[in-house]
Order: sequence, then structure tokens, then C-alpha cells
Amino acid sequence: MWWPSVRVCMGILAVIAVGIIAVIVAVLPFGFLLTYFWTGWHPPVGICIGTLAVVGVFVPFFWDKIDARTKAFCICYFLVFLLVEIRSIVDDRKETQSQFENTASALTKIISHATGGTSYIYFAVTEPRGPIEIETPGIAHGYIYATAYSEFVGEFPLHDVVVRPLCPMGGLPRVDYYTLYPSNVTRQAIYLQFPPSIGSPSKPLNETECRLVIDTSNGSYIQVVHFSKQGDKWTWASRLTKDDQPDFKQEFFGPGFPKDQKW
Repeated sequence: MWWPSVRVCMGILAVIAVGIIAVIVAVLPFGFLLTYFWTGWHPPVGICIGTLAVVGVFVPFFWDKIDARTKAFCICYFLVFLLVEIRSIVDDRKETQSQFENTASALTKIISHATGGTSYIYFAVTEPRGPIEIETPGIAHGYIYATAYSEFVGEFPLHDVVVRPLCPMGGLPRVDYYTLYPSNVTRQAIYLQFPPSIGSPSKPLNETECRLVIDTSNGSYIQVVHFSKQGDKWTWASRLTKDDQPDFKQEFFGPGFPKDQKW
């Protein structure tokens, strides 16, 4: 029985391998193009232009020996490779930009969790009561008082929260809230208080103020609580501002406070 020699077998394998490589190279750009339009996938940047450079090395050897139809195919071949490479570059830049934005967003969230981001607290004030005639812890005897409860605004926690109340009677004890979260429901109240008679007997005043100096991990705030006597009842309004952000201002009004009143 006759068997081909090793040299003949190697030659046949070489011809088959060259044929397979030629077919792959011939259909590669069109496969990339169809894959891109079908799935949106594109080859890494540089693959198409590198393959085009390799193919271009061999073109001068057979360019003069091929007919016009084959030359047209080669030109289309090169153009498809170039088109896929351009799309790969454009899409790669978009993906890189998207990855950068995702990384920046994640970094911003990390920083916001550490500093508090744009979160802040303010104090909701109850209707003033009094003068109180019984001994009550934290409230001076004979004074009018209003209870202030902290309210949280934002999605990131605030750290190192300290509040220093200042009223006409002087500074009240500071309150350490430590870390406040959006889900905080237990809050220590602050009693804002002032004597019922403001000013001198000959020139009584119907207005007074308390201030809440609020220090947090993302800055310092001041909430001014203005009390105004309307008839025989005291009403209130408040304004929250931030030291390093002049355009930050929040206003709150209690029942019965004239909103056209300047204070």
C-alpha cells in the first residue's frame, strides 16, 4: 500500500493552512462589521489597523497581476477595515468616558459619605408657650419657650454635628448629635427661651431672636429663629444659612407669622 511521504503531507497541510488563513483574513473585516451592527461589539483598538498593515505588506506583490474586480474587492476590504477601526476608536472613547464618569460618581459618593455631601439639618420649632411657672429641667422659670427639633435633609450622613444655641438670656448648653443619618428618628430637643418682657418698661419690644450655630462635617450653618408677638401670642419664623455658601437659604414660618414682615 502506498503512503505519501512526510514532505508531501507537510506540503498539503501548509496549503490547507494557508487557505484557511486566507479565508479568515478575507472575511475578517466583514465579520467584524456584521458583528458590530448585530451586537454592538467591536474589536479592541489597533486590531483592524494592525491587520490592515500586515495585509498591505503583501499587496504590492500581486497588485499588478489581479483583475479589476479583485482590485475593487481589495479596496472595499481596506475600507471596511478602516471603517471598523474608526468605529472601534469612537466606541472605545465613549466606553472610557463612561468608565471615568462611573468612577468619578463612585468617588463622589465615597467623599459624600465621609463629609455629608449636600445634606444638612435644620430645626423645626413648635409654637411658643409660657411663661412657664413650674420648675422644668432646661427651661428658666417664668420664661417663654419653644421646642426645636432637628430635621434631616439629604441622603448622606452628617458627622461631628454640634449645635450651640444662643438666646437673649445668653448661651444655652451645647448639644452634641455626633453622627446623624437620614433615618434618625430619635433627636434631642433644644428649648429656645426668652423672658416675656423684652426691652425696657418704658419701651417694650415685641420681637426677639435666638440663634442656632450648627457645625457639621460639611460646613457650618446658622439658623436664626425670630419671635414676634402678634396680639397676645408669640409666633416665629426662621432662616437657615451656610457660612461658605452665600446662595444657600432656607426659610420656615410658624402659624400666624406675617410673611410680609421684614426681620
